[in-house]
Amino acid sequence: MKLGPDIPNCYYRVSVRALITNEACQVLMVRENGRDWDLPGGGLDWGEDPIDGLHRELTEEIGCSGEIEPLPILVTPWANVEERQHLLWLVYRVTVDESQITTTEHVSEYCFLNLMEHMQKDADNQTEWISPTNFKRDIQKILSQL
Repeated sequence: MKLGPDIPNCYYRVSVRALITNEACQVLMVRENGRDWDLPGGGLDWGEDPIDGLHRELTEEIGCSGEIEPLPILVTPWANVEERQHLLWLVYRVTVDESQITTTEHVSEYCFLNLMEHMQKDADNQTEWISPTNFKRDIQKILSQL
C-alpha cells in the first residue's frame, strides 16, 4: 500500500475492533460523532496491550466492556486514504451485557445490524461503513460459522 511520500511504507496504525453480536447474530455497529458506522474500537496508544486497549475503547465508545477472547479472530491491513494512514485491524470476538451498552461522548448512536442488509445499503450508497470490502466478506464468513 502506498499513500504518498509523507507516510512511510513501514508505518501502520494498529486498531483494535470488537465483533459483538446479539442472539439474532446481528453485529453491533457504532456511529462516532459525525462519522460513519463502524465496529466499536479504535487505535492503540503507544505501547498499549491490545486487550487493554480494546477494554479502554469499549468503555469510551459504548460505556462498558466485556469478555474479550484472547486471540483476534481477524487481522487485516488496509489504507485509510482520508486519514492518510496505513492501518492494521485486530478484530476480537467480545461478549457484553447488552443492557449495559449506552451512547457516550464519543458515540452518538449504536445499533445491531444484519450484516448482509448493511452491506447492501453500503453498495447502494445509502450509508457507509468504514472498512475494506474484503473485510466485510471475512466478517460475514466468521458470522456464518457462529
